[in-house]
Amino acid sequence: DKDRSKRNSKSLQSGQGIVPLEILMMGWMCFLTVAFVTLVVFAVDLAAGSKALYLYEVDGEPKDPVLEYLVKEGKPRFEQNHPIFLWRQETTSYRPPPRVIEFYAPWCPHCQHFVSKYVKMAKEIHAVHPNIEFHAISCVAHHDICKDQGIRSFPTVKVLKEDSYDFNEIKLGEVDAEHILRELGLSNDSVGKTKKNDSKHNNLHEKARDVPFRLRDGRDVRSDQGIQSIPS
Repeated sequence: DKDRSKRNSKSLQSGQGIVPLEILMMGWMCFLTVAFVTLVVFAVDLAAGSKALYLYEVDGEPKDPVLEYLVKEGKPRFEQNHPIFLWRQETTSYRPPPRVIEFYAPWCPHCQHFVSKYVKMAKEIHAVHPNIEFHAISCVAHHDICKDQGIRSFPTVKVLKEDSYDFNEIKLGEVDAEHILRELGLSNDSVGKTKKNDSKHNNLHEKARDVPFRLRDGRDVRSDQGIQSIPS
């Protein structure tokens, strides 16, 4: 009886029977180990993401044909915050071509996934309409521009017709070559036909990951002080 009492004192009663205390302790140790490793991985990823400013030009390597709008040292602040493809300049006769502009935050997971889709779409359209420009603006590097443009979620895609500065925002679920060309008032007869079936198949995956990123997280607080001034 005494031995049985000692054994029971080292066990806990469950709905199915006796669970040894040693097994519970091992379970907790496994849980804590996994939690610790997860936190370490998150911290490393956070440190790396906090230093990133751009997604479309990394280490001097551009992702053609997308044009990353870079910060230019020594350029006047007003001029830096009013690129000619976004704002009409009264002192020039420049007539902008049709253009597509993505506003993003480099720490945003949805923006990171969207890079390959945006580049692929730009190449597909360029093959038929090489005059269309594709731009990307980092809201970490250019928070004033994103604030002026009223950017509230990432990524945000806008299109502008030729010689126009009137924006039309495109829902992420509708960002494809045919829809973009339709919004720009251009022919889309030769775009997307060869890969139509692949596009339909991939849409199931794209819709799941193209939900706009609206919540701020630790990366926003640590690496994107400018974005904090944009109303959420």
